[in-house]
Amino acid sequence: DLGADSYNWTFVPIAGQTFTDSGSGQCHGAPGSADSTPPTVTLVSPLDNAADVSTNTTVTANFSETMNAATINATTFTLTNTATNSQLTATVSYNETDNTATLTPSSALANSTTYRATVTTGAQDLAGNALDQDPNTADNQAKTWTFTTEALSAPSNLSAKRSGSPSQQRIDLSWTDNSSSEASFVIERSTTSTFTTNLVTYQRPANTTSYSDSSSLQKKTTYYYRVFAVDSTGTRSASSNVASATTK
Repeated sequence: DLGADSYNWTFVPIAGQTFTDSGSGQCHGAPGSADSTPPTVTLVSPLDNAADVSTNTTVTANFSETMNAATINATTFTLTNTATNSQLTATVSYNETDNTATLTPSSALANSTTYRATVTTGAQDLAGNALDQDPNTADNQAKTWTFTTEALSAPSNLSAKRSGSPSQQRIDLSWTDNSSSEASFVIERSTTSTFTTNLVTYQRPANTTSYSDSSSLQKKTTYYYRVFAVDSTGTRSASSNVASATTK
């Protein structure tokens, strides 16, 4: 019976015999055959140079052999925003069954942003061999790859409709939410279609698809509207179509 680093044995008597014996011992390699081959990263996700990656993605690295789980952690497996050169807060786990390390960011990634994943030579196999050093990377960076997150999709089908009595008018807006990762929506209102005059801005929560504007509306005035999806960093999507309505 073989275990991870030990074995047990038993002699079983044949019919008519009573002899039996058993024992145990520690496993070892043949003399001079100690493992000296450094492990490598054989597969990564997202793939190197991948585009349009979900902002809710996890990052994984598959190794060529079983690793020492204690050496796979948030120090040896990191994710960095290349624009700010800042390392993200994340949790790192390791699955010995398929030799896969998984990095899970603590919050959603920013849209339209390039990230660099790094596994350092601090990651070691069970024999203590460090991850094979890639000669094309900086010191201690055994494996690096980059990917770019998806852009925010602009809202669409924006419509504007005046309603209410002349003394209590409002303009009802509705639009289609085409993004799955926005943090909020920004609505812009202006009295010109170029949004250069009397600009007013409203902010609405994520997943919102309507808004009723009754703020300081003037009579017999045409108001123009457009909507943007906004991510957690404040980055806006492209604009929706422009919709307008005229008060009485």
